[in-house]
Amino acid sequence: MRTRVLYQYPVVNHYEILGVAHNASFTEIRTAYLGLVKTYHPDNATPPKRDASQMIFKTITEAYTVLSKAEARRLYDKKLRLEDQSKNNPSDITNDNTVKPLWRKIFESKA
Repeated sequence: MRTRVLYQYPVVNHYEILGVAHNASFTEIRTAYLGLVKTYHPDNATPPKRDASQMIFKTITEAYTVLSKAEARRLYDKKLRLEDQSKNNPSDITNDNTVKPLWRKIFESKA
């Protein structure tokens, strides 16, 4: 389940952290970042919540750092696509047709 929650629950990817679409423009990313920074900046937090706020702030800043640079964003998008492909077809370890039959032989013979 993918959710955009910055406190107490894990967030799946940088786009969800900032609350922007995968095709968001630089301006949309920056606007989202600035809004979140105002909310979660550690200087704005009371002492008991300062540690959590600091962790959230670091997460937001990391997401912005990656998505605001064209090359870093391109590589990050590629990583996300590869992760999605492996989730959708976990049995497809490789595209090499010589390895798949070998795996089938090993596992079918033990069944």
